[in-house]
Amino acid sequence: MSGVLFQVRNRRGLGHLMRSANIGEALAARSDAPRLAFHLAAAPPAGMWNPEFTTTIEAESPWAAVVGALAPDVVVYDTVVPAEPTRNAPDHARFALVLRRRADEGAIDLYQSAFLERVDRIIVPHRREDFTPPLPEQLLSRTTFVGTIARRPDPAAVASIRSQRCPDPGFLLASTVGGGGFTVQADRFFELIAAASTLLAEEIEGLQHVIVLGPNYRNQAMIDRLASLPCTRVVQSERRMVELMAASDLVIAEAGYNTVSEIQLVQVPAVLVPSARALDDQAERAERLRRQGCVDVMDPSIEPTVFAERVVALASNRDLLVAMRQAGGVLDLGNERAAAIIAELAGSVVLR
Repeated sequence: MSGVLFQVRNRRGLGHLMRSANIGEALAARSDAPRLAFHLAAAPPAGMWNPEFTTTIEAESPWAAVVGALAPDVVVYDTVVPAEPTRNAPDHARFALVLRRRADEGAIDLYQSAFLERVDRIIVPHRREDFTPPLPEQLLSRTTFVGTIARRPDPAAVASIRSQRCPDPGFLLASTVGGGGFTVQADRFFELIAAASTLLAEEIEGLQHVIVLGPNYRNQAMIDRLASLPCTRVVQSERRMVELMAASDLVIAEAGYNTVSEIQLVQVPAVLVPSARALDDQAERAERLRRQGCVDVMDPSIEPTVFAERVVALASNRDLLVAMRQAGGVLDLGNERAAAIIAELAGSVVLR
């Protein structure tokens, strides 16, 4: 049986982790499922990783040793390519790259990587029209634009979260900075959230607010401040984040790939506060959704009182919230298409 090894660069954030998990779940569900193994840069947050997956952690088992021991037929990288991508891989191994959209400068550097000439299949978790800068012509024959990769919500879990967190009638707000844990950006985001939550509690009847800090956020002074807000529950991480969003009346978030994908998937109205990233253009991602009419976008430098007033105005306008839900359209997920490409690659391996 062929074996597939994923390298998961989850040192910061949850995007690499969740994307690999979503593809892995789709692969495991196939009748021709290959043996799967995952090598994580860091231990996953509690409850956010399938314990049945064969998993190694970099601090305990270095990547080069894992590749050598498992001798995988297919190695899958997500967006970031290591300095020695083929080291210790068997001669017959095939390589796949899940290539998420990056900021232009980082993308051009990656496109010029010699390893891309060695990659057998490039899996792009976007629609082709949304992917820039465009790939060089010589890579397109090995590239498939599969569409967004995200986790589907469980309807029973959505109903349970809604009934537990905010029985109707009520207004459920979910706020999340994402998984990155970049303290300066997160502190500013939560400064805005604190202002909005205070005013919302005064103006919105039946408000219940869940704030998800993200697994890497550790500013205890801010955490204590958020926990003291009225009608508010603060959690470090939420393994059912997509279900929480689906159960919510409004979401406030940064604009990371995974967060925005889940917002689109469940068609929840949102306020996006994109922050600066070295390899990711959150502002462009947020603006694309704003043009569709399904989110509002605010700059993180906005005055907290102005931010709060705008959020309250949106939360008070039920007709606008309904229109925002309908504006985004149904998201076509690419989980199974990505899994099929990797399964086909594993099945085509010829030992030599």
